[in-house]
Amino acid sequence: MMENFLEKYNGRFSVCADIWSDHWRMHSYIGVTCHYMDNAWAIQKRILAFRVFDDKHTAANIFRLLRIIFTEYKIENKIFAIGFDNASNNTATIPGLIELCKPYLSGKFFHQRCACHVFNLCVQKGLKTLEQFIQPIKDAFYFLWKHPSVMKSWAAYCKQNGRCAIRFPRDVPTRWNSTYKLLARSYEYRDLLVTVIQYHISHINLYQSHWDVCSNVCGLLKVFYTATNNLSGVYYPTTNLFIIESLNIAGAFAHCKFDSQLHEFDTAMKDKWLEYYKEFPNIYLIALCFDPHCRLESLPDYLSVYYEQGLKIDYDVDMCCARVKTLLFELYDDYLRVYGPSLNIDVPQTQNVSCSSSSSSGFFNLGYNLLSKKTKKLRGSSSSCSTTYSELESYLNTSFKFIEDTEDKKFDILHWWNEHERYFPILAMIAKQILSTPVSTVAVEQQFSAGGNILDPKCSLMNPKSLQIQASIEYWTKAQYRQQEIDQEEPYDFFKDDQQAESQTDDHGND
Repeated sequence: MMENFLEKYNGRFSVCADIWSDHWRMHSYIGVTCHYMDNAWAIQKRILAFRVFDDKHTAANIFRLLRIIFTEYKIENKIFAIGFDNASNNTATIPGLIELCKPYLSGKFFHQRCACHVFNLCVQKGLKTLEQFIQPIKDAFYFLWKHPSVMKSWAAYCKQNGRCAIRFPRDVPTRWNSTYKLLARSYEYRDLLVTVIQYHISHINLYQSHWDVCSNVCGLLKVFYTATNNLSGVYYPTTNLFIIESLNIAGAFAHCKFDSQLHEFDTAMKDKWLEYYKEFPNIYLIALCFDPHCRLESLPDYLSVYYEQGLKIDYDVDMCCARVKTLLFELYDDYLRVYGPSLNIDVPQTQNVSCSSSSSSGFFNLGYNLLSKKTKKLRGSSSSCSTTYSELESYLNTSFKFIEDTEDKKFDILHWWNEHERYFPILAMIAKQILSTPVSTVAVEQQFSAGGNILDPKCSLMNPKSLQIQASIEYWTKAQYRQQEIDQEEPYDFFKDDQQAESQTDDHGND
């Protein structure tokens, strides 16, 4: 049934792929998920494969297995983009996959690096520069966790001081977000913690300088933490959010540059960031154009803020915008050629459409603040578009009327495109492809999490085929009802292979 649906689907899919080894290192598995927009403009995901992959994880073997999976579902010519982590063997499969899948514009939107893995590399790079300040705090908590009697003393001391004796998050070396949570919570209890540690152990000294760094570093990490959460969504668009979140991160870099304690930390993270995002991948630039708040006319402002105010580096914004405009029109022409004959294009001469806008405030919100300004600038403007325009030109030149957000109603970009599909049918098809493409590989990690939950100690010797079937059934059942969420304590370590992947990666270019 799924094969028939995928074969007949009028559009293209985005897929994510990753490799996982079980807890006992008995088998490796490759997971492949499929992402698409249904007719009601709801993003859907389905598992295509959860298969044993005990061969060497070379580019040739990865490509061979992906080709088999795509061919079985008859979607080798219907893939818009594929998401991987940063391992060099994954990157090496891209030329072969482009030749197999024949994506639009020779694959200029095809390769998606998982943004959350890149964030992890940046933060881990920065945290190494602050080990002398952060490690004593980690050691203090390790001492608490290791000695139950000290934990009891800690609980009693908290109660005496009218505080709740919370259980602090455990620090996991490969998960920077666990370090962030630990530092953020420990700062709230710093006075009590120092007293208890000094009473029970003498060789761990926590000074004010440790807490000053803890407070300051949490400010920057909070921006990455928020961006990671916002971009890990599966059932809402994330490609149009990436540049907004990147502006917030760039603003945090600019702010921390003048902090003497964080200068080395900030520089290390920024240098790693620039290896991947000195230039934005094409899909994120195009996705911003499909946000009716922004479109092509706002792109120069976003890029100027990113490079001049945030990163503070020289960049030819005009040339980038010209390139994006060319890509946008080329993509539109490709879709018009393929789907135009079967669609009835109806572009109105005038439009004056009301919808809600998006606004936000908070820490280092360069992106959200700029989006809010663009929204307010558009409010109350009239609209007109000539029938001599192409559908794309009509969309780019029509002025839409926006209404500011309320607490109860936020701007829903998918709802907007659903309402305007009859005006912009070709663009709506492109929007379905662009906006359903995930920024991260969280969907595959969730699949591995399901497998890890099944493969408990009692079932550690489960036949691999049985595990594949059971994990797939569980995943399909939840995905069918759009119930699958990120498990905060999933057994699969999301970033466990990042350091190895980083050492192997020799290509940081944008595809």
